[in-house]
Amino acid sequence: SVRLTRADPLAGPTSDANVITLHGFNFSNFGTGQLVVRAGNALYTAAFLDEQRARFTLPAGSSGAGSITMSISLNGGAPGTFSTDAVTFLLYDQPSLFSVTPNEGVADGGDAVWITGSGFRPYPSLPASAFRCRFGPTVQHAGVDFLNDTHARCVTTWGADAPNGQQVCVALNRNSFYCAEGAVRF
Repeated sequence: SVRLTRADPLAGPTSDANVITLHGFNFSNFGTGQLVVRAGNALYTAAFLDEQRARFTLPAGSSGAGSITMSISLNGGAPGTFSTDAVTFLLYDQPSLFSVTPNEGVADGGDAVWITGSGFRPYPSLPASAFRCRFGPTVQHAGVDFLNDTHARCVTTWGADAPNGQQVCVALNRNSFYCAEGAVRF
């Protein structure tokens, strides 16, 4: 029987469509529409990737903030055909960004900065290692060295000098970046 072991990413914002890869065992492709994910009470068609992975999109606004349980069926979602294993996906509201201190530095990067905001740690089970900072178009490769719900300490990346600075953005799941509208720059 089909088994689930994890979801990747582990979490995503309620405001975005979240492309989720489910990992497990014994996935099969029995034809169009046969691979179905149950996320909460809704059913979504999934794409077969290989015997250990399937991918589907959880639409934006499909659920409020909180955890959603997912299982998978190889038989079109017919009753009694879903995996007995389930995995959890965490949905969160995007954080708020208030400031960056210091708010300027060298274009070569490497400066430690404090980003102040709220909603940086909505769930204790969401690993701090998934939090990323982005300065302009460049994502910080390493994780933060400090993180709580209102502060993150990031190391700036290389970036072109810009008259108004580079826009600062954060992602709680490595992927879905939130940028304050022109307000927070470095």
